[in-house]
Formats: sequence, structure tokens, C-alpha cells
Amino acid sequence: MWQDYLFLAGGIVFIAALLPSLLSKDKPNWLTSITTSFFLFCYVVAYFTLSLKFAAITTSITATIWLVMFVQKIRDNTNEAKTGEKR
Repeated sequence: MWQDYLFLAGGIVFIAALLPSLLSKDKPNWLTSITTSFFLFCYVVAYFTLSLKFAAITTSITATIWLVMFVQKIRDNTNEAKTGEKR
């Protein structure tokens, strides 16, 4: 299906666009990260049921990056609370 290749290309662009945020000290708000990750994982299920395997793979990577940024933000907030420092 051509749609699978379209979503694959878009997924690669999203992954590349998220890498600076993943590697940066500054992270998106935790609620943004967890909400985005949750719904992207819902999309993964939908893509698999539609046999869009490449779309499911790239979207699962994107969702995982958002989940990692959520964990990083929570970790940073916990460290700030312990030390009293703000970024």
C-alpha cells in the first residue's frame, strides 16, 4: 500500500525532528509528552490492524521517544525538587 510508505516517510521526519529535544536539556511539558505517546501507541495498534507495518514501526519509535522525554522530564522535575534548582 502506498499509504504505508507515506506514513513511513512522515515517521522518519518526525523521528529526526524529535532528536534535538530528546538530546537537549530542555524537555516538553510532561503532560504533552505522555499524552502524545499514549495516542501514538494507539495509532500503532490501528496501523497494525490495517497491515501498515512500516507505519506501525516508525510510529512506535516516535511514541517511544515521546515516552522517554516524559521520563526525562519527570526525572528532571524530581531532581529540581531535591536540589531546589530550576533550569
